Amino acid sequence: MVASSKRGQIVGLANLRGDQRLSLKEIVNETNVPLSTCSDIIRFSTLRISETNIPDPCSEDNLRPRPTVIKGQNQALSAEEKARVIAIALQDALHCLIRSQTFYPLMVSTAATLQRSPS
Repeated sequence: MVASSKRGQIVGLANLRGDQRLSLKEIVNETNVPLSTCSDIIRFSTLRISETNIPDPCSEDNLRPRPTVIKGQNQALSAEEKARVIAIALQDALHCLIRSQTFYPLMVSTAATLQRSPS
């Protein structure tokens, strides 16, 4: 998660006017924050202006991260969904393991028989 002071810096740089205005790439280079994160911070700060009725995009209320934000990336799967995917994968792995243990001795004996038989 990006610190509040860094969020303020990003939004402040995005709202410069005239010849001081910076592109998103310049803001990324200046702040060392990933492009998509900078873009999200600027976009959500602008959207929050209408929610909070505070016209200053750099106000603390407009810079506050969304409550769903997790450090790093938002998770694509919930904990329950992850557990289900793992269970399915392990079930399939167990099935393959049992199958290979059943057929492996048969494959070895067949291969040995083929090697002994005259061509």
